[in-house]
Amino acid sequence: MNPSDPRFVALAFGRRMDILADELEELGASVVNSHDEASCLSQLDSIRDVSVLVLSGDMGRESASSVLATSKRRYGSLPAIWVGGLLDGAPLSDFRATPDAILHEPLSAGVVHAKMRELLLGPYSGTAAALLQRLVGDVVRESYALTSTPSVVRVNAIHRMVNDVNTIVAFCGTGISGRILVSADESTLLRIYRRAVTGDRTPGRREAEDLAGEIANLAAGKLKFAFDQFGVVCEIGTPLVVGRTGVVLRPSHGNAALCAELDGEYGSLRAELTIDRCGQEQSERLAAALVEPSFERVSEVCFF
Repeated sequence: MNPSDPRFVALAFGRRMDILADELEELGASVVNSHDEASCLSQLDSIRDVSVLVLSGDMGRESASSVLATSKRRYGSLPAIWVGGLLDGAPLSDFRATPDAILHEPLSAGVVHAKMRELLLGPYSGTAAALLQRLVGDVVRESYALTSTPSVVRVNAIHRMVNDVNTIVAFCGTGISGRILVSADESTLLRIYRRAVTGDRTPGRREAEDLAGEIANLAAGKLKFAFDQFGVVCEIGTPLVVGRTGVVLRPSHGNAALCAELDGEYGSLRAELTIDRCGQEQSERLAAALVEPSFERVSEVCFF
């Protein structure tokens, strides 16, 4: 696994993936196995970051088809891969929903991982994950004098709010659109606020939301500046606060998000970057912008 690559989290329904789990782990994909329908659907609703659903027919066509249909109904942006099994001899019309990809035997971890990359990383260049970590990490360091340690970046295809304060800043331009999300527990944001703001006022929920919006806005501004250096022009919107966990966004284009947790003395901040739409010309320019040594040139200008 390349250290700069984001990590996949695969929710697997069926025993076929048990055999490939260790090899997929080495390639950069964590596998959460489930061997019954109720457990699989429960995990689908509770796992913090899910990249892809992988199903195999060894659990029975009806049961696997039911999991697939429920997944598509609840989380339409979550891609599903069917591996081997009963689907090989059955028409797709027999199933309640259609998987995004079908992989036939013989299977290997490399083949499954390559299909995950194809389905999930289309709009992202190789070092986009590193850019995400630096966008928010540098804002926290520069503006609030706090250090943070970023986690491994994960790919999340279910756009579910996982903290009680979530702030979204959208960006849009010719051939490109997307958003940055910054979220944290209210207590974490208030610790940062008290560090940055002196006075007798006791901060509350409103101050926590304003701070999350400010961090997201500053990060989006850095992203816009980096894009501008390579001719990808976009504008950023105003912060939008989603004030509770469990809310699921349903983006029309359905691209996955890159997600990272930034841990520090103040607690943990979550950052997400989603590129919903990216034209061919913009994609080529961003690919050039986010590779060495061009990425370092942007960093020297954009990150102080």
